[in-house]
Amino acid sequence: MKILSSLFVVGLLLSGCSEREAPASVSKGTASVASSIEHETGRNKYLAFVHAMSVETDQDGVKALFDKIIDNCTNDKVFECTLLESKLTSGHYPTGNIKIRAKREGIKNLVSVVSSGGKILEKTTNVEDLARPIVESNKRIDMLQQYQKRLLELEHRPNNDVDSLIKLSKELASTQSELEQASGENARLLARVNMDILQISIRTDANHSFWPQITESASAFTGNLSSGISSTITGLAYILPWLFVVCIFGFIGRKVWRKRKSP
Repeated sequence: MKILSSLFVVGLLLSGCSEREAPASVSKGTASVASSIEHETGRNKYLAFVHAMSVETDQDGVKALFDKIIDNCTNDKVFECTLLESKLTSGHYPTGNIKIRAKREGIKNLVSVVSSGGKILEKTTNVEDLARPIVESNKRIDMLQQYQKRLLELEHRPNNDVDSLIKLSKELASTQSELEQASGENARLLARVNMDILQISIRTDANHSFWPQITESASAFTGNLSSGISSTITGLAYILPWLFVVCIFGFIGRKVWRKRKSP
């Protein structure tokens, strides 16, 4: 509606501009896009896949598998693998988290790499249908391009005055900005369709064994002991003033009770 309104205003500003041409152009574009929506929606070609998998390995194998996955992605020259996020934590229970974007065949190769490095605990795939957003984006780009073409035709008319040319230039600049924004959004949607995302979670199996937890508790004994002593001292600091007040009131109460009891 914004595009149609702007085109109508420009048409009023310029002499000799027919008001019937703009609606006809838009109607033609709308009919073409309507048939495109019906056609593209049935093909299911605009599906975006997000895969997630969780793998468990031994304590020393977390970093090794983490580095192997990242090296496999960064050295890839065929499937356009891109590392979106990576995080590695150390300690008694090291973990690794990686988020990767690549073509579908590249994701399959990475899944094989992850599977060979440990025990697969969970694998999930989420699918989002982007057919309607993409078709609507194409529709918007088509309408903007038609509108831009019409503005250029009006700009080159010989009977334009200076005021009309200024308004046309501003409208062309605004249309070009909207067209670039719509094209960028369209490219982002197509990238989600053409490239899958894989989220990998790596963790150690040390929590299933007997001794690591005992070792961790023993190593933390000194810290826990000092923390307990500190908490006890702090508690006494709060209790002592109240204990003093209770003793005073108890002493006074006992005196009053004895006085009332005596004949």
